[in-house]
Amino acid sequence: MRKLLLLILCILPVLCYSQVVRTSINYSPYTTAVTCEDYYAQSIWKLNNNGTDTKGNNNVTMEGGTTYSTTTPAEGIYNANLDGANRYIGVPSFTYGNEFTISIFVRKYGAGGSNDMIYCSYQSNDGFELSINWSTLATSTLKLRTGNGTNTTTATSSSFSVTSGAWHMYSAVINRTNGTVAFYNNKTAVGTGSTRTDFKTYGAARLGLDFSSNNDIFAGIDVTQVYKWELSSTNIGTIYDTPGAEATSCISTTPYTDDFEALSTGSINNQGLWKTIDGTVNIADVSGDNVTRGGTSGYNAALYDKTFTDDQYAKITAMITDYASPGPVVRANIGTGGTYYGWFHELSNATRLVRVKNGTATVLVNGTVGWTDNDVIELRIVGYELQCYKNGSLDTSVSGDGKYEDTSGDKIAGGQTGIMHYYQDNDAQAKQWEGGSL
Repeated sequence: MRKLLLLILCILPVLCYSQVVRTSINYSPYTTAVTCEDYYAQSIWKLNNNGTDTKGNNNVTMEGGTTYSTTTPAEGIYNANLDGANRYIGVPSFTYGNEFTISIFVRKYGAGGSNDMIYCSYQSNDGFELSINWSTLATSTLKLRTGNGTNTTTATSSSFSVTSGAWHMYSAVINRTNGTVAFYNNKTAVGTGSTRTDFKTYGAARLGLDFSSNNDIFAGIDVTQVYKWELSSTNIGTIYDTPGAEATSCISTTPYTDDFEALSTGSINNQGLWKTIDGTVNIADVSGDNVTRGGTSGYNAALYDKTFTDDQYAKITAMITDYASPGPVVRANIGTGGTYYGWFHELSNATRLVRVKNGTATVLVNGTVGWTDNDVIELRIVGYELQCYKNGSLDTSVSGDGKYEDTSGDKIAGGQTGIMHYYQDNDAQAKQWEGGSL
């Protein structure tokens, strides 16, 4: 009984600590524990006589003559007054991710107006923009247009009534991976629609005006919030009922690990959860707890058969790095030749960050410093920013800061994580793999 009591006392602090944030991606040790990730707002602008972001570092600016007003704010003492042509609020560039929510308090001035801009990151037919058609206030609709630089898709909400001079909170809950958007007026769901799955989700934005300066809004704007996850209807109700309040959510996530100790001689893709990216790759077990190549040349990858969110990571421990060492893979999609991002140690004692698209490899960055035995190597992707970590710190030999943002037309969304190699010798090995969602 005494031993049991001591055991309970030892584990209670772990069970009771509820504010664990992304512990699954910490550098060493590897873990398979279920973690509770607390999700908060990415940015909140209350516009109380300043453009301060009360959650992040994305401060906004008043542009085109936009002023602050004390007339009936939704929250606090002030709100932004956009009552003139081409007035807007400038939002700095940042990454929204593949699942995000935008919520804005707007007070309509007068009547009329079609396609008045609420929130716009849309430029050169790429990005997204949220607008409102309230030419007839009783049958107003929200619209979300998304584009990939060539093709566009517009989703329209069901109609709802707008009261001129009253505050309404308009929200768009967007999942780019699935190509969906859910619209809200105040805390009432007003329909869903389809989006493109390849529109840009990073860059500068504007509140109240598009980048062509064609669709401005004559309205007051107050509390504006951006979340890097999909708010539920309950979350929407929380931030509507208490303007300026923040919605939070605790999402349980499980990182997956493999120490390869269960492997027998042969390829890891035959061991249940490991799959080849195109059915031909073979990464072999060589010593009971290490893996090396099975193929003889070219880019090869194997995937762990679990699907993660678009923001994800994979890490391995490098072993015997005299030759090209296996490395982590993110956003892999099974297909002809394979599609994924990977990072590996190569023969010249340096590293390569690559994008492999349908079997064709593009070197994104040549890192100038290689790996040594027992280095813990981790590749993360957030939005379209690849982040290269070695032993828990960003590897500055890659692009000077350890980061690279893929802005090309070949950028990759979705997929799984795994491990890769490039024309390596049998002596080059890796052990202990982990992958999961960020």
